[in-house]
Parts: sequence; C-alpha cells; structure tokens
Amino acid sequence: MPETPRNPGLPPPGDVPVWLFAIQSDAPLAAFEPMLDRTELARAGSFSNAQAQSRFASCRSTVKGILCSLTAQPPGLMHFREAPHGKPFIDPLYFNYANTKTHGALAVCTSADIGIDLEDMSRRCNIRALARLFCPQEREQLERLDGEELRRAFFTLWVRKEAVMKADGRGLLIGLGNILADVRAECESVCISSSGSPESLWRVPVRFFGNLALAVAVPKARPDLRVLFPEKASGPGDFHHG
Repeated sequence: MPETPRNPGLPPPGDVPVWLFAIQSDAPLAAFEPMLDRTELARAGSFSNAQAQSRFASCRSTVKGILCSLTAQPPGLMHFREAPHGKPFIDPLYFNYANTKTHGALAVCTSADIGIDLEDMSRRCNIRALARLFCPQEREQLERLDGEELRRAFFTLWVRKEAVMKADGRGLLIGLGNILADVRAECESVCISSSGSPESLWRVPVRFFGNLALAVAVPKARPDLRVLFPEKASGPGDFHHG
C-alpha cells in the first residue's frame, strides 16, 4: 500500500500542484484494501486480468492518499462523488487524475475546475489515421512533420485536447474536432467551439518526462493560476510535486 504523503494542507487558491508517480502492476488487491472502499475494490476486480486490476487499485490508492493528506481526511471517510458526466470530485477540492500502464498523474486546485491528461508516447498507434479526427488547422500542422517530431507534436495535441475535455466535464461528448489546440509547446491557448454551446477558452501547458506527455488545463480567465509541474516522475510512495 502506498505511504500517506507528507506536508498536509490545501494549496493556496492560485496554485495547481501536480503529482506524477509510478503505479504498481503486480500487487494483489488485498494490498490496497485500507485505501479503497467496496465500490472501488469491486471496480478493480472487474478488470479482466490481474495486472489491470493492480494498476487501477494502485493509481486510485495513490490519488486518495494524496487527497487524504491535503484534506486531513482518513481514507475510510473519503468517497468520490461524480458529476453528471462521471467526473469525480470531493469537497473542498477540484481535482483530476489520469494514468498510463506505468504512471499516474494528479492535479488539484481549490479555486477552479481543472483537467489533466497523461499519455505514453511510445505506445503503438496510427497517428495519421487518428489525426483525421482533429481540426483542419491541426492536421495542416501535422502534415508538415514526420518521425519523432510528428509523434511528439501529435501527443502534444492529444494531451491538450483530453485535458480540456476533462476540465470541461463533458469528456468525449465535446468531440476532438471541436477543440482547437497547437502543436507548439509554447502556444498554450486551447479553444472549445461547438455548435449550441458558448465558446470556452483554456490554458493548457504541456511537459514531457521521457516517453510521457503530461498536460494540465486551467481556465484562461484565471491568469493567476500557476501550474506547478514536478521536476521528474516519482516512484511508488514518493509524492513530491513542483
């Protein structure tokens, strides 16, 4: 079971701390029972293989451990609630998390809704085919690139879009083609523009940690928000953030 993180206390209203941590894929579900409730353990058990079960339980346990430390709540009393489209939340924190097969990431904020995405850029995927789901401007940017430059640019767009969809709360209902982002790391503005909904603007910085691409979406109307990325990915039980 992951250790409870140190340095408890809620972050200041203008800070968005981010944790990036390794997750386990070989631990039995019983190891996570002190951190997870019955619903979470049942969900972990519903995965088809032991590695997937362990990854879900490990990531969820680490996320709950950090949140329990920040809010001074014992694990047994912390139960995630869900917004209409399934986004988890607790009082008094906005938070969001994501994971790959090897790592998880968590961002928290006390004053604004946020979203996070984490992707393994080494995973196999048909980049040219997936790019057809993007906006024409984005496809034009990608068409000029090839090789590793193309892969990095594609995942820059992907994590930005996913982070914004999660921050907004509607997820895939928005549609990848209704979110306009930029492949350039320094161009952080992202726009949702879908029919029947008012345009919304987000600021989405991206950082890279080896093969991992990590993005955090915060409202562009809040220029005071500081996204505090970690310097490196942490190991199990190590929860330092930026």
